[in-house]
Amino acid sequence: MEASLAIEHIDLVVDEAERAMLWVDARIDEPGARYLDGLPADDGLAPSGVAELRLAAAEVIDAHPGIQGELERIGDRVRSLGPSAAVQLLAEQPAVLDLARLSLETFFRLYPDPELYEVEMDARDLDLEELGRGPRDTYRALIDLRSALRARLC
Repeated sequence: MEASLAIEHIDLVVDEAERAMLWVDARIDEPGARYLDGLPADDGLAPSGVAELRLAAAEVIDAHPGIQGELERIGDRVRSLGPSAAVQLLAEQPAVLDLARLSLETFFRLYPDPELYEVEMDARDLDLEELGRGPRDTYRALIDLRSALRARLC
């Protein structure tokens, strides 16, 4: 795998794991007392399975209280030692990979096709081009990452 692709995937793993952590921070339930509807009142329009995936993410974080520090270490390692060192550290942190996978599964339940994602990014007035890729390229990268994480489970 070329270095730039490895860095891109590591960054995406960290981004997705951090996204899942934000969901957990927003929950109204507590570690050890999690329940399916633990998020603040939503409009009930979330696609089937989203609440279950977010609950599973909360349980992963509860079981690994140092996961935020591990995410920071992975990001630091990418910047300081390169992607292969970060890949090695990431391989030692299966909970981070699980959290990223749960985040991606949730993402694809919310945005089952790239057009929905692109419309949402436009509605939020987010310019992903500033990050080096547009919504469709981002969506494709997330599909590739999800496939890689799913393959890890087999």
